[in-house]
Amino acid sequence: MNSGKELQLEKLIDDAIKGNIFKGLEELQEENDENISCKCSRQITNKLNRLILRELNKREVKNVTLLLGCIHKYGKHMTIQGEDGLAAMIKDGLIQKISNSYSYFHLIPSTFNDIEFGLLQIFAVIQITNSI
Repeated sequence: MNSGKELQLEKLIDDAIKGNIFKGLEELQEENDENISCKCSRQITNKLNRLILRELNKREVKNVTLLLGCIHKYGKHMTIQGEDGLAAMIKDGLIQKISNSYSYFHLIPSTFNDIEFGLLQIFAVIQITNSI
C-alpha cells in the first residue's frame, strides 16, 4: 500500500466476503502508514457484521481480530458519505451488531470457551472505542 493512494478498505473487505481472501487485509495491518484516507459506502457496517458472523461461525478468531484491528488502525481517517467513518458506523449500529454477534455465539455450546469469548468481547470494544 502506498501512502499517496486512497485506501480501498471496503474492497479488501469485499474480497474477504466473496473469496475468503484475507491477504490484502493482512498486508494492510502490517502497513506502517496509518494516515491513508479511506472512503467507504454506507454498507460497510453490514459487510463487517456479515463477515464477522461468518468468521466467528468458522471459529476464525484470527480473522475477526484482523478486521477489528484494521478498523481500529484506519478508522480515524475513514469517511462514509462525508461523515467521520467510525461515528457513521456507530450510528449505523456497528457496536450493537457486534454485540449481538457475540451474544449469538455465546449461546452456542463449545464454540468458544468463556475466556476466549470474554477476551474477544473486550478486544472488540477496546478497538472500536479507542478509535473514536
